[in-house]
Amino acid sequence: LAQSWTVPLIGVAAFSVGIVAGQTANSLLVDRLGVSPRGVLPVTGNRLVAAVIAIGAVVVAVADRMGVPGGTSVLPVLAAFLAGAVIAFQQAINGRVAVESGNPWAATWLNFALGSALLAVIFLATVLLGAGPSLHLGGNPLLYLGGVVGLIFIALAAWSVTKIGVLLTALLSVAGQLTAALVLDLLLPTVGAVVTGGLVAAVGLAYVAVVTASWRRAPN
Repeated sequence: LAQSWTVPLIGVAAFSVGIVAGQTANSLLVDRLGVSPRGVLPVTGNRLVAAVIAIGAVVVAVADRMGVPGGTSVLPVLAAFLAGAVIAFQQAINGRVAVESGNPWAATWLNFALGSALLAVIFLATVLLGAGPSLHLGGNPLLYLGGVVGLIFIALAAWSVTKIGVLLTALLSVAGQLTAALVLDLLLPTVGAVVTGGLVAAVGLAYVAVVTASWRRAPN
């Protein structure tokens, strides 16, 4: 819902920065509170620096696309930030569900069952009020892949949170997204797509963030 509302107002670039900032910042808090099944993970200097680097990587990647006609409203950016913060908490709870059930698909089913039910209620309410959108099926089959990708993402995140915690899951997710963006722009470019030095640098920064967060001091 946040994405559908904010992207038309501020663009994909600003939305990406907002949601990654919210996710990485709250991942530190969620890990510190021990919400995920990994237990309490303290906010160390390495983890804090890694979160800042990850946000910086996304800013570098989208810097050339940040210009939005009419400026960028604070409210949509805040909505993107809050959506990212909620994702961090969601992943921690999904990890707990995965541990309790012994299967990451249980958390995936729960997310999509409740999400679909809520969206169905909202859709029907808007139709009854005469403000609902018309429903059209067909068109480009690629438009229907988002749900499948979402299923895979939630299942993998629910599993990885149990192993490495919320922050590292978020950092690896950012690194994966930027890497995929680079590969797609190289192999399957859309009209007007250009592989910039900023995107290449952002991919490198994302992996620096992962290494920084994972760094452990050698025992004396």
